[in-house]
Amino acid sequence: MFIEKTFAKLLKTSDLEISPRKFTIRILSYSLLFGIALFLFLARDYLLLAVFAFLFGLLSVPLFFFFVLSLISSRRALVIEELLPDFLSLMAANIRSGLTPDRALLLSARKEFGPLAKEIDRAAKQSLTGVPLDESLASMTKHVDSKIFEKTIYLIVEGLRSGGDLDSLLDQTSFDLKRFASVRKEVQATVMVYEIFIFFATTIGAPVLYGISTFLVQTIGRLHGATEIPTQAVSFTPFSASVSQGINFSPDLLILFSVASIFVTTLFGSMAMGVIRSGKKVEGLKYFPIMLVIGLLLFFAVRFLMTSFLGGLLA
Repeated sequence: MFIEKTFAKLLKTSDLEISPRKFTIRILSYSLLFGIALFLFLARDYLLLAVFAFLFGLLSVPLFFFFVLSLISSRRALVIEELLPDFLSLMAANIRSGLTPDRALLLSARKEFGPLAKEIDRAAKQSLTGVPLDESLASMTKHVDSKIFEKTIYLIVEGLRSGGDLDSLLDQTSFDLKRFASVRKEVQATVMVYEIFIFFATTIGAPVLYGISTFLVQTIGRLHGATEIPTQAVSFTPFSASVSQGINFSPDLLILFSVASIFVTTLFGSMAMGVIRSGKKVEGLKYFPIMLVIGLLLFFAVRFLMTSFLGGLLA
């Protein structure tokens, strides 16, 4: 099952010891119940909207847990990437002191390495129980969703198999990783202006425009004396008026559409910020709740201010 395999990988890379099958069944059950609850809540007055709400409920719960687990996995991988150079330097120093590679690996599993220490300890114990050191090191990549970590371990494994000078290889790899991290920070500082632009466009610009446009459309409908707003009232050409003639929609539906648009805009905006910052979409999801709250507050604040200052005048 695709969903179960996806959650199994995320649970492993997030270091959560939960049965993937039980977790998947529980998530799908929650999504079904949430979809049915939304459908029953809206079915009496808005049948078509209730159908879409049911589909939204089915998809939203699995997607929510997918994003949360992806974010946990990504943050864990970033922490391991930051600690990896220090671990390699320590292991190289242990090998130079006369320890065997497997013993040096075990003594390098210090508590200050956090999640990396657990992976080192697991690999070291496998090595001490008879598993070849290269295989035990390669098994570490299954629990960490990081290309940098995977390529680094692959380089060390190839060095072990070729019989090279392992301590020099570890030192050089540690130096290269530190230099790469420094370059990546410089790049992040350079592209920060793009992140600021995306943040203002999706979190401030779009909600303000939605607030102004919904107020103007409602005002036009009120001036025409209608409880529902005819689309030809907001059309700007005779052609568009003739095409859309007879189609009406309520102000509540317009507000609902604006809220949904703000949700989608801030979601994809946060993912774009994650790609710019670290190359991973899930890294931007941590900004999504803040961006969504700010966007919705601005949307309703603009509508409230325009209604307060201009509503009486237009009435």
